[in-house]
Amino acid sequence: MTPLLPVALGAIVAGIVAHVAACEPLAAGWTLGWSVAFAILSLLVSTTAARVGTSRVLRSDSSRDEWAFLALVLGKWPVLLGGYALLLSEGGLVPLARQTGRFLEGAVALTPWVVACFAAWLGHDVGESAAIVAAGATPPRPFREIRGKPRTVLFPLAVFLALATGLECLSGLPGVAAAFDSHPRGRSFLGAVAVLVLFALGPILWRILFPTRKIAPPLEGERLPSFRLWDLGSDVAAAMVAGLLPGARTIFVTPRLLSVLDPEEGLTVIRHELGHARLGHLTATGLAVSAFMVVLDELSPFLDRNLSEAAAASVWLAVLGAAALAYVFLARRFEHDADLYAARGGREPLVASALIKVCEANGEPPGRGGIRHPSVERRIALLERAQREPGLAERRLGRTRGLLLAVGVLALLVLGQAAVRAVLEVR
Repeated sequence: MTPLLPVALGAIVAGIVAHVAACEPLAAGWTLGWSVAFAILSLLVSTTAARVGTSRVLRSDSSRDEWAFLALVLGKWPVLLGGYALLLSEGGLVPLARQTGRFLEGAVALTPWVVACFAAWLGHDVGESAAIVAAGATPPRPFREIRGKPRTVLFPLAVFLALATGLECLSGLPGVAAAFDSHPRGRSFLGAVAVLVLFALGPILWRILFPTRKIAPPLEGERLPSFRLWDLGSDVAAAMVAGLLPGARTIFVTPRLLSVLDPEEGLTVIRHELGHARLGHLTATGLAVSAFMVVLDELSPFLDRNLSEAAAASVWLAVLGAAALAYVFLARRFEHDADLYAARGGREPLVASALIKVCEANGEPPGRGGIRHPSVERRIALLERAQREPGLAERRLGRTRGLLLAVGVLALLVLGQAAVRAVLEVR
């Protein structure tokens, strides 16, 4: 899949460095050389991290080795982001991008980062395959995440750059710029509303970014969202649900998922995605992200007025780190809860077998999880416990409902306060 999150992180770093760094541009040849070296570094770091981390997971089933794998594989991104920031400030990339004009500035500034991201993805597959071969197992299809169709790779990036350029041009208009400068709270509230709109338009955005086509709903007798076959450009088994509005909500499934699962197992995956929607996960996430945007916009001027630059940077890191940890905690809990929702009616064995088959189809060890997803072993362990202990699932889901209610109320209070302040500011 296209590494859109690292691309976005690179855009954030690029924006920060462009505003605060005193760039001393090198010659164009040196800038190109540093960019090539940055891509090679990405490939080597990612290959080494994936090989070492995968070897640790294959040698042991302990959770400590799973976390060691995550630390190695994810730890490369701070290193690469630091290299990208250095390239921007010392390699002359920002001044060079500004000389190309507004419509090419973003593309020029992001090109080395995008190339480095794909080099890192390629290196991860190479390192992982090498570790699996060394362990005597059969590796997954090589370069499965890189050999996507050109549209899958280039079109999302083009949309991302077009959106960034459009927002830049809009904010550069004299009237708009003056309105934003004189009404910062109104700007903050509009940003929060824009985030909610993006969450609501999620199905449309995914249909723009990836080739999809409508298919018949696999469940009958239930009020269901629409279903679309999802072409990610690679042979991966995956599913997702998007959309805040029930009428526009859509479940996306890849052809590989439908081919590796029995019909009953496929239905449990569909029920898992329905669980995300019906348990309120999408709504709570959208409200929380929107409110967090308001908090960040309010926090920035407060820190600038009351703290030194170093202290403000420390507070920013603490706030962003706490938000990241909260997101990981909620996302992992959501996955467990959606499994329990799908397993209602004694379907725990079907959910467990579907999880194992998807794991095997994607060439992933069952003991290894991700940032948002617990490992398959942990997910199955909770399902088995719920099967042994009647009432466990409902108690857990009840606690999650209480947590989501608290998150939603807090987010609505923040958004409501932002709306009131925006109206008073305009008056």
